[in-house]
Amino acid sequence: MSLKRVAGICCVLILVLPLLGQETAEKVEKARKLLEVKDYRQAETVIREVLSTAPENSEANYVLGLSLLGQDKFKEAEDAFLKAEKATPETAREGADASSSPGLGAIQIGLARAYIGQKQLDKAGAALAQAEKMKPADPDVYYYRGMLDAHRQDYTAAARDMDKVTELDPKRAYAYYYAGIAYNQIKKPDKMVERFQVFLKLAPDAPEAAKVKALLRVIK
Repeated sequence: MSLKRVAGICCVLILVLPLLGQETAEKVEKARKLLEVKDYRQAETVIREVLSTAPENSEANYVLGLSLLGQDKFKEAEDAFLKAEKATPETAREGADASSSPGLGAIQIGLARAYIGQKQLDKAGAALAQAEKMKPADPDVYYYRGMLDAHRQDYTAAARDMDKVTELDPKRAYAYYYAGIAYNQIKKPDKMVERFQVFLKLAPDAPEAAKVKALLRVIK
């Protein structure tokens, strides 16, 4: 092969590789937007296209894990998050999310969700403990730990964690809902009513709203 032909191929590669990177980024972004509207199946389809050419892409594996969680495919989600964890660059492993990676803290939260779905509660607790070290101000850490607490029937801890969520994110409607449930379980009706009232204010059209309103009418 002539030097001229080699140079021509190199020029083509120089032009194509950035385009491939851009295409990957666009597909990942498309998948994330599909997650936002809860189209989990289509998000999975799009992100698997990315992984077919970049199987070790940390962000793509993370997004795949989220799309699988949305379909209750908890074991598959676990596998995806573990791949994302393995592929996470060193710059993102200490908690601060790098621009090209979801960060290990976010991956640990995803793993915890997958473990809760499989009722592997000890593994979920360990993952959330790691996530809290890395992302102590992330409301998701406490939201999913509150869910874990409820699975363990530790409603005092569940109420405390859900209140921590609303402290960090006052507009997180379902944190108030689950806090209300937890306070009901531990016989603190005043706090239950307060949390449920905020839930109804933030999410008046939620599927649970009618049930909450009925409960509040009984109490009053």
